[in-house]
Amino acid sequence: MSAHLWYAYEELSKEVRHGSRSLYLAGHMPSDLPKDVLTMATGVLYFGPISPEALRALKQLCPLFAGLTVADFAVLPTGSAYGGFRLASNGLYTREAELFDFRPSCLDTGGDTVLRG
Repeated sequence: MSAHLWYAYEELSKEVRHGSRSLYLAGHMPSDLPKDVLTMATGVLYFGPISPEALRALKQLCPLFAGLTVADFAVLPTGSAYGGFRLASNGLYTREAELFDFRPSCLDTGGDTVLRG
């Protein structure tokens, strides 16, 4: 990620903390986003395989993922993700990361569905 984009993420996360912005940010790995973004995120979704190092970082920043292993992520089917939420209308979603399945239209990249692997 470019230094300018990283700086923008950091600055926007400060504005979110003070209640003046809402953001949807995406990255491939937990290290693709500033730590503040993950620690204060209302929800985090993680699609696809993850390395042991990246999973350790994710668990440190988002404890809701503590019960998952690298093997859990390795077998995720296309269109599925583990998600953990600090705030949710149903308290079950705030206890630990849950498995979510998304319709292909939610993964549309402008005409093609994103396929992993």
